[in-house]
Amino acid sequence: MANELTGDFDLVAEFSLPAVNRLLAAMHGTSRFPHSMSLRVDDIPQPPDRKLPTIVGIIDLAGDPVVGPGHIRVPAADLLLSSEPSDPFSRLGGLVNSGVISFPPFVPSELQGRAQMQFAPPTLEIADAAASRISVRMKVRTRYFADPNTPPATEFATGDIVLTTAVQQITSQAGNVVDIDLRSNAVQAAFVPTWTSRPLAAEDLAGINLLISNALKSSVLPSNNVLPSNIGAIRFKALQGAEQAIAILLNTTSAPGNPGTVQRVFLGGADFAFATGAETIQAAIQPALDEILATPIQPVQVSIPLLVTTLTATYTIALNSATLALETGRLLLTITGRATTPAGFAPNFNFTVRQPLTLAPDGSTADLVVGPLSLDTSSWIVDLFRGRATGPLSAARDRALQQSGVRANVRRMLDADRNLGGFLRSLLTPPRPTNEPAPEPLGFSLVYTAVDITPAGVVLRGALSVENPPTAHVEFAEIPSSTSDPIGGGLVKGSEYSAFKSWIPGGTIDSFEWKRAGSAQPGPLDERRFVLLPQPPVVSDGFVADSGPRAIAAFSPMCLTIRGTRLSSSGQIQLEPITASYCAFDWFPLLDAVSVDRHAMPLVALTRAGSRGEVEVVGHAPAMSDDTTLAAPNLILHFADAGDPGALERIREALAGSGRTDAPTSIVAILPAGQLAAARHLPGVLYLEQARDEWERVWNISIRQRPATVVVAQAGKVVWQHEGEIESSALRDTLRRVLVARRAVKKTMVTPLSRIGHPPPNFLFTVASGHDLTLRKLAGRPVVLVFWRTNARLSLDAARTAATSPPHPAWKNAVVLAINDGESADVAVKTGRADGPITIVPDPTRSISRAFGVQAWPTLVFIDARGLVRDVRHGLSVDDRAVDVAKAKDGYRS
Repeated sequence: MANELTGDFDLVAEFSLPAVNRLLAAMHGTSRFPHSMSLRVDDIPQPPDRKLPTIVGIIDLAGDPVVGPGHIRVPAADLLLSSEPSDPFSRLGGLVNSGVISFPPFVPSELQGRAQMQFAPPTLEIADAAASRISVRMKVRTRYFADPNTPPATEFATGDIVLTTAVQQITSQAGNVVDIDLRSNAVQAAFVPTWTSRPLAAEDLAGINLLISNALKSSVLPSNNVLPSNIGAIRFKALQGAEQAIAILLNTTSAPGNPGTVQRVFLGGADFAFATGAETIQAAIQPALDEILATPIQPVQVSIPLLVTTLTATYTIALNSATLALETGRLLLTITGRATTPAGFAPNFNFTVRQPLTLAPDGSTADLVVGPLSLDTSSWIVDLFRGRATGPLSAARDRALQQSGVRANVRRMLDADRNLGGFLRSLLTPPRPTNEPAPEPLGFSLVYTAVDITPAGVVLRGALSVENPPTAHVEFAEIPSSTSDPIGGGLVKGSEYSAFKSWIPGGTIDSFEWKRAGSAQPGPLDERRFVLLPQPPVVSDGFVADSGPRAIAAFSPMCLTIRGTRLSSSGQIQLEPITASYCAFDWFPLLDAVSVDRHAMPLVALTRAGSRGEVEVVGHAPAMSDDTTLAAPNLILHFADAGDPGALERIREALAGSGRTDAPTSIVAILPAGQLAAARHLPGVLYLEQARDEWERVWNISIRQRPATVVVAQAGKVVWQHEGEIESSALRDTLRRVLVARRAVKKTMVTPLSRIGHPPPNFLFTVASGHDLTLRKLAGRPVVLVFWRTNARLSLDAARTAATSPPHPAWKNAVVLAINDGESADVAVKTGRADGPITIVPDPTRSISRAFGVQAWPTLVFIDARGLVRDVRHGLSVDDRAVDVAKAKDGYRS
């Protein structure tokens, strides 16, 4: 007969839906679920002999989804079907025997094109408890480019993908492996839009739903999870009562039971509960009962007072039976026996021993607790016998408990981690990156907090917590349009910023805010797209952005802030706010390739507007590139003084009025050293510092007095120079005449070569005289790399700050390696010798710097204890990516 708690099963574990969603969020944080995917969609009729998946993920050589939509290329059918695919295809997980996949028949949706999707963690809902049907819901942001002559659908959309099916339709057991397979025809797929950039007709939505269904059937492989060795059979079920729960039904040795026999929700408000039927508990304790019956009891002497004397009777104790019953609040061990004595003056009698047992929570299991023993009999001698007999009976009980090993057996039987830990660890183990050691699973804990003993069995209730996932990852790239024409100032019309690879591990992004660092005004806020599309003309400081040619703006960081939520990792399950930012600067050469020592060239300041609108320097970048194909623009150099703060506005107005849309131009303000902080930051202007005459020597000019304005054209040729104040209309006419037409200047977004979530390039460094170490050998401790130069004065400050005041508690005990970029070892060691708990790493040939793609100083690379890059920053106090509001106390995994 089925047990009312556990049905046909030995053990039943129930998880509340919030706890299940916490686990699903943790799986998303380990990339067990995708957070970003670039897809080639080909859901069109195909010949029977060349059946290809409906969708194919397009990734780069590092295994990351490609960001630029133009790089989502049509995969070659021969590559997907070949028995000898390319080496990158194999290394990145492509199936070499895809021809063996049997696709179920389906009707093509006729959709064909390129898609990008951002996924939030899935959440679970119970659609129909009676049929054990569940729904999995995932919030998505999508971008879709339809191929010519195919249904256009919509370019941008937000909404939910909802998959509904019966639990038993997607889970099955083969040996000790559980398969989760979404390819069944029983899986119902639907896209529920909340916003679309183009209205969707009913047939459009039907086509999208058909595409999702076909993709599940042809493009999604089963997910396999290994069971612990102590579990013989497993089933899953959805339950609904006062609470909703997902039940895991376990048998340790026998075949699977009937899930229909489990009907009761016993969570009692906990994250999870673990139930064991009375029969299973009794079987676990039976060895102790057998041992008690087999244990001899020492004879008991009883002194019996008579009228004139006291007589002693020696009783022999024989135990007849031992049974265990479950009552409300306790386990009751009942032992019956008989006490006999040859003394004729004392009676023989039967007795009953009652031994209560309880369970006390101890982490993921519970301990058997022995209560006070009691003895009863109907004989008049019981009061004399009880005091003498309880000692030997208690000793026999303790000896039996020890020799039978029942305490350890009960702990093992009730151990939630032993019974479910292996399964949960398999769910929380990140995918294995290519050519990297197997990653460790995300940590979790199952901790019992209460025990409920009933006649039907034992229920232990507890809390589920998971290790904090990594902090939010913010990343964006500038993607120029390939079809637009250049406009004034050499900018590419249609250029956009894509935050496609940004994500909150285990969380949902609610909005993207874009703005230049230091701007007092909020930037464009988008709750629907992960792309910043070209903005319409705006007025800033009286300057109409697209009213004519404008200066090329660069070296001022563009910042992205994402805001969202994720479930708390421990304690009460609730949504926590997450905010994270990242700033990156774009760059172009100030000089065409010339025969000048690049490392002797003065550096360009990376600036932003300070809190009072002043120019704030946050780092430095080179003025020229090793790439000789990159062209410098025309330059309007203004050697400023403190007497005319409006000169730069007049220069900007003159450029806008010149009409020279064919002449890319940048405005450069050159101020004496120490005066930048007193200047007002003007958008679109580059700021340089000059200690003596270093910038004059770069352009081979001589400035006798300030203010002075110089126009430099191609190959650094000075085409106009004026000393004294300038007048806007006169300068406008001059610029119309002297600016040199040239091809559009290419700006590049400075991005690191080291990938977030991947191991960094390895290198050798000296830790002590005669003792070298590689970066990989530091695994187990967090590491901060700080790239610096002596002429970028803020960069070595960054190394000191990382060592003494890290931006996040996770880096409090980090190893700080200060890598000197491109200067001699003597200079590096001498300059950084007295800088506290940092290790100076000379890099005179830039071997390390080039491997990391360093193009600014300081550049900081944060590496976690697992040896994976977690953050990259350019400049001081430029971004707040490490500020994860909800997890300020422990954020990064360590």
